[in-house]
Amino acid sequence: MSIIGLGISDTHRQLLAETVQIVFHAAAEVRFNDSLHKLVTINLRGTRQMLQLAESFKKLQVNQFA
Repeated sequence: MSIIGLGISDTHRQLLAETVQIVFHAAAEVRFNDSLHKLVTINLRGTRQMLQLAESFKKLQVNQFA
């Protein structure tokens, strides 16, 4: 979750966009004694990137973006 682009290649992003129907996002850093930078990177930026990726999914069964 801390890697820009979630560490997913363009090829795999396209495959996900064409095939994914359901998304469950539960990744989070819950050790709150870690640095604020690490917590923000994983919990906020990672979630934002996951939502941005999910916006490209064409077969979502429940689409909150429409």
